[in-house]
Amino acid sequence: VDSFAASGAGTGFLRDLAYAKGKIWGSPLSGIVYGINPVTGVCEKTITMSGASSIRGLAWDPVRNGFWCGTANFSGPVKCYDTNGVFITGAQFAPASIYGIAYDDDPAGPFIWISTDQTPTSTTGVAILKYNATTLAMIGTPINLTIPHIIPSTSGYVSSGSCELTTSLITGKRTLVGLAQGGVDRVYVVDLGNLTTITPISGEIPKDYTLSQNYPNPFNPSTSIDFSLPKAGYISLKVYNSMGKEVKTLTDGNFNAGNYAIGFDATGLSSGIYFYKLQTEGFTATKKMLLVK
Repeated sequence: VDSFAASGAGTGFLRDLAYAKGKIWGSPLSGIVYGINPVTGVCEKTITMSGASSIRGLAWDPVRNGFWCGTANFSGPVKCYDTNGVFITGAQFAPASIYGIAYDDDPAGPFIWISTDQTPTSTTGVAILKYNATTLAMIGTPINLTIPHIIPSTSGYVSSGSCELTTSLITGKRTLVGLAQGGVDRVYVVDLGNLTTITPISGEIPKDYTLSQNYPNPFNPSTSIDFSLPKAGYISLKVYNSMGKEVKTLTDGNFNAGNYAIGFDATGLSSGIYFYKLQTEGFTATKKMLLVK
């Protein structure tokens, strides 16, 4: 563990941090984001985010080449700004409350995670929200987390804090690391599942949409699913159990035309019949697979 005192980065606390372009970025509840050299601790760049009054959550988006910010302290909207502090048109959404933001470059997404309070507020935990980073639509419902051994603060409930996405904490896993604030603060780690790999399998542009049978099938616990796209566009590929309940989103984002293979790891699922469904504009296909443990 290392630390330094940031010089020239305003006053107060840096509430949520992001790493990009060789700098650590943060904001002390102002409309300014400071870029700090992690070696010297010196602020080397300041960005004034247009229309942001009190930035709390902060995350770097490598696709938009900008920063996602919670623009009004605990509330939104959450907006994305370029490196000159100019709002990127259309890049905003509005969760009820916002403490931390994490960008998830999972090939199955990408996604944006928001750390927030439970509704109604809780004495035992906090919540996280998942958004599609392309469409900015919320995925599923809030995920309520129970934090072991936490004690509510003087406010009478547990408050959320900043969060960050990492793939290096646990080998082969995507994890969300966040802060739950109470009488004694706690750091929590959420297992978001095994790393997903999506691999282009040829440079040839197919003539039609196709969804192939997974291989191997039956499988235990991993298998591969191939699909082809004759043109670029938005697709989703999801896995459902025999009751029709979604158990895994394999991908939910934009793809170029081409042929792809995606891995599915069913660790944690029970033996049985599962279905995988590919959806894109004007095309839907579903196939059956068998997990045998």
